[in-house]
Amino acid sequence: MELRPDSHLSPGDMAPDFEVLDADEDTFRLSDEVRKGPIILAFYPSDFGIVCSIQMREFKEVMDVFESKGYRTVWINTDSLVSHRRWRVKANIPFKLLGDPGGEVSKLYGIFLEDGDGLLKNFSNRAIFVIQPDGHISYKWVSLRPATSPPVDELLAAL
Repeated sequence: MELRPDSHLSPGDMAPDFEVLDADEDTFRLSDEVRKGPIILAFYPSDFGIVCSIQMREFKEVMDVFESKGYRTVWINTDSLVSHRRWRVKANIPFKLLGDPGGEVSKLYGIFLEDGDGLLKNFSNRAIFVIQPDGHISYKWVSLRPATSPPVDELLAAL
């Protein structure tokens, strides 16, 4: 089932700026953070999800490669900060988890899924945006189906 073929954003576009709280309830403002170095912004449907857990494991396995190239990875979805804290502990997550409880950031990036029934409604689609220090998007991947994990090899090649 195809839910959303793509975001309206493309490589070369300026990444929409946003300010949210992370799992520790510290403020994260994208424009401030990218000045410190490029960011891999990973949208995902849910904490504790099977595919999300697989994707997290894959990203943890290549975290050293990301960091050696100067990239920091942050994850964001519509789950609560309490849920983020629980998942971080249970899965030993080294990445910053950002809250988007109303889906506003997901909407800015064109990957908020509001159509659908039951579990397939009102959450972030799975997507990756690589954002450079000047604020431009250099890589984008958006899932046609939330159960599809991103191609980590392709992402590594793009860095």
